[in-house]
Amino acid sequence: MAGGAGLASGTANPGDCSRANAGRRSRVAQYRMQSARPERAFFRLEKSDDCNRERSRHPRAHAVGAGMREIPIPAGVSLDVIEWRLCHASDDYEVSEYGHVRRRTPGRRTFPGKMLSFCWHHAGYPRFKLTINCKHQTFEAHRLVAMAFLGPPSGDRNEVAHGDGDPGNTHYSNLSWKTRAENESDKIGHGTVPAGEKNGGAKLNDDLVLRIRARRTAGASLTAIGREFGVAFQTISKIVNRKSWSHI
Repeated sequence: MAGGAGLASGTANPGDCSRANAGRRSRVAQYRMQSARPERAFFRLEKSDDCNRERSRHPRAHAVGAGMREIPIPAGVSLDVIEWRLCHASDDYEVSEYGHVRRRTPGRRTFPGKMLSFCWHHAGYPRFKLTINCKHQTFEAHRLVAMAFLGPPSGDRNEVAHGDGDPGNTHYSNLSWKTRAENESDKIGHGTVPAGEKNGGAKLNDDLVLRIRARRTAGASLTAIGREFGVAFQTISKIVNRKSWSHI
């Protein structure tokens, strides 16, 4: 009897084994899910932190929202009265005189009249992402407006200049085609480009530049002045000819 009882107690019931195995599989699966969740959550948190750090560096570059809510228009002016023209980049879009972009034709998950959202470049320029031939392409609002309302550029006047120096003011009346030199000169006049010793990468300052010009007036050679002040003679040439540091 004892042997029989021992034999009976040592023999596993197939049903019990199945239930035990199912329980083990359930516990293993639950453990794996619990182990994976923190990793996924940590990844999302890290990604969010990276985005937040990027936003803190360039807050306007990530301010994505409805175009009409972000690009300024005069008080009392509505979409019904502002002028819209065909976008040069694609017939599927229209550009407003203030720099908004909207859909002109139906498409996948879009419809005519849909306003496009945009983002701010870190330098303050609003940018739009258009879908052209199933590919995303990025365009700056001021260039879209200039092409639509001012016509294409001619010759070396191929840069869009902002008359008031505000890159966010993309109304066509504030824009014009200019050469690179004219545009850079305007930026200096607007104070939007750190010139001279205000430039963090400048090796010289106003006092040294005045001394360089005085040494050249006294008859010193460009090479000798360059050695004295630790810069290339080409830099000295630009300074004495007022191609650089022309503001002093």
